[in-house]
Amino acid sequence: MIMNNNAALDEIRRVLLENDDFVITAHVNPDSDAVGSCLALGLSLKKLGKRVNVILDAFHSKNLIIPGQGLIWEGAAAAPDVSALITLDCANAERVYDPFALMKLAPVTICIDHHLSHDPFARYIYLDPDASSTCELIYRIVSAMVEFDADIGSAIYAGLLTDTGGFRHRCVSSETLRVASELIKLNIPFTDIYNELLKKHSPVETYVMRAALNNLELLQNGRAALSFISSEDMTDIGATASDTDGISEYLLNIRDVEAAVFLYEKSKGEVKASIRSLTINVSETAKAFGGGGHKRAAGCIIRSPLAEACGAMSRAIISAIETA
Repeated sequence: MIMNNNAALDEIRRVLLENDDFVITAHVNPDSDAVGSCLALGLSLKKLGKRVNVILDAFHSKNLIIPGQGLIWEGAAAAPDVSALITLDCANAERVYDPFALMKLAPVTICIDHHLSHDPFARYIYLDPDASSTCELIYRIVSAMVEFDADIGSAIYAGLLTDTGGFRHRCVSSETLRVASELIKLNIPFTDIYNELLKKHSPVETYVMRAALNNLELLQNGRAALSFISSEDMTDIGATASDTDGISEYLLNIRDVEAAVFLYEKSKGEVKASIRSLTINVSETAKAFGGGGHKRAAGCIIRSPLAEACGAMSRAIISAIETA
C-alpha cells in the first residue's frame, strides 16, 4: 500500500519498531541521497537496538564522507539475516540493488521514496514526490523515534544538499530548510560535506567533463543541450559511471538552455541517459524510453547503438520543448 500521510508515518514507525533484523538497500549506482538515507536510517535503527546491515552497489568515493560506513555489508557468500528489507530512493523493482534476491525472501518489505514515477513493489510504501529527497523523508520518519546525533545528521544533510543542488532546486521547501537548520544545530561539518560532495572533482571526472564538452551540441536554437561519451572514451580515461555525475546539470547551466541530456555508453548497445530541465516534465520523456524520475530530473537506459540513442533523445527533447 502507498502511504504519505500522518497515519502512514505511524504505520511505518510501527513496522520499524516491530522488526529486529534489517537489511537496507537502494538503487544501483547509488547517489549521495541513496547512500545518505541508507546510512542515516541504519544508524537510527542501531540506536533503537536493532541489527542492521546496509547492502549497496559500488558508489563514488566522495560519499565516504557520509558517516555510518561500518554498517555496510562486507559478506560475499551469503545474505545477512533479515526480518525486514527496506529499499530507499528507488522507483521500481528493476532498479533495486539486491544481490541476494531479498525482495522475494524477506518476510516484510518496505520502500521509502520520493520519485514521481514510482512503480509500487514493496508491501509497505512511503512515497512523497513533493519531498526534496529521500533523506528528508528519513528525517520525517525517525526524528520522532530517536535522538539525532551528528553522524545521523550528517548522513541526512548529505542527501538534502545533493538532491537540491545545494538548496537551489525547485524541490526545496520551507520544510527542507527547517530540517537543514535542525541538522546544523547538531554541529555537523556542513562546510566539509558541501565541499566534498558538490565542489571537489577528481582528475578522472575532469577528463570526462572535457570529453563531454567536446561532444556538446545545442539544439532547438540553443534551448536544449545534448552531449555524450562513448564506452571507448570511458575506458581510455579510466572512468566509471559515477565519474559522469553532474554533467547534465552542468549543461543545464548554459544560458538559454531549458533542457539538457547527457548520454554515456555503458556497453555496445546500452546507453544511459541523464535528463535535466528547467521547464519541461522530463519524467515523461524518460518514461517513453522505459525510465523515469522527477519532473525536472530523470533518466533511462536506451538499448541501441550510441548514435541511434543520441538521435532518439534529440528528437524526444525537441518534441517535448515544442509541445510544452
